[in-house]
Amino acid sequence: MAGIQGSNSERKYGEGGKPQRRGSTGGMGMFISWVMQAIHVVAGLGRLEGGPSNTLPKLWSHLKTQGVDVSAFTTVTGREKPSELPAIRDGIVLNKTRRIFPRRFKFSPELGQMLRREMPKADLCHNHGCWLHPNWLAARVARSCKKPLIISPLGHLDPWSLERHAWAKKILRLLVEERHWFYASAFVAKSEVEAENLRHLGLKQTIRVIPNGIDVEDWKKPVSSELFFERFPELLNHQLALFLSRLHPKKGIISLLKTWEKVSARHPDWCLVLAGGGDEVYVRKLRHWVDNSGCAGQVAFVGELDWFLKRAVFVAASFFVLPSHSENFGQVILESLASGTPVIASRGCPWPELEKRGCGWWMENTEAALEHALETSIGCPPVELRAMGARGREWALRDFDWKQIAGRMRDLYQEVLGH
Repeated sequence: MAGIQGSNSERKYGEGGKPQRRGSTGGMGMFISWVMQAIHVVAGLGRLEGGPSNTLPKLWSHLKTQGVDVSAFTTVTGREKPSELPAIRDGIVLNKTRRIFPRRFKFSPELGQMLRREMPKADLCHNHGCWLHPNWLAARVARSCKKPLIISPLGHLDPWSLERHAWAKKILRLLVEERHWFYASAFVAKSEVEAENLRHLGLKQTIRVIPNGIDVEDWKKPVSSELFFERFPELLNHQLALFLSRLHPKKGIISLLKTWEKVSARHPDWCLVLAGGGDEVYVRKLRHWVDNSGCAGQVAFVGELDWFLKRAVFVAASFFVLPSHSENFGQVILESLASGTPVIASRGCPWPELEKRGCGWWMENTEAALEHALETSIGCPPVELRAMGARGREWALRDFDWKQIAGRMRDLYQEVLGH
């Protein structure tokens, strides 16, 4: 997943991509630098939108340290509480426009007006996602302004996603999407698996694999499981298996619960922790299933956890499990590895190196394979699980630093701009 090698010189662009001077004259002449201006568009950043609400603000902040000024655009319902939107730091501007009917497509004419005003000042447009009105607007305005377009599909072009509402997507692909895909200068895939899926669609542009990252220094700080057990003392005397993600059908939670009902009957001292929030109707469905199952006493819903409790539950758990049907990356897998917690992931998650690096299990997406993986991990001696976790932690802290990731994204921008 090595990135391209860009220039070591600092390039900074001012308004409209024009040189912006700074420095002073002297024997060596005037020092001139540039600031690259990049517009980023994502349909939604609410906490129920999934991973981008956590990863994109981090990317934008680190791009700024790499000499890229980001103007970010998204849509909101207008009913969100401040806690439901991510914190945007380091002077990054997040422009929010109101959605109107049909809200399913994040429809926002106001966003089009704003983009038409701001796009001519930018050097390029980076579009996150497909199929939604904000993504169509971003691509269309970038084309009309003759600005390079980079697309991060966010898994929206993976086979599992394409099969959902397949007929509607085929129509939209012919009418709208393909003209934007083939105009794009480059695609950003989060994994080699996603890159291969894009190639199967016939896309010939540059497809660069640039994963998400973590703030390594934050994850190096020690944390104790005691914080989690102080909050949930009823779990103190259990061995913990952890699921932490958005509670959504894509995550394979029903299959996990059905399998856990079988496994937990053989291991009464184990408890499955389900951490995360989701659509209220779906969460009630999950709770109803558990209440009427044979594992009701061995499943704990702990809701959404803040940063410190999340760190603590990773340490408290013996292993982490994510049996998703489809993930374009799986940020929570990286966070589990950074915590030193072994991972069980389905083939729907693009992490084949879990087994190659000896820090987890990468299984077929079936209940039989999940049962085998759960039994295997439960049966592992604690010393072996700790060794697996240590290998995963070393890998995560070495290869997934946001500073490196943002540098690779900047290099791609420079390549697209012809620098």
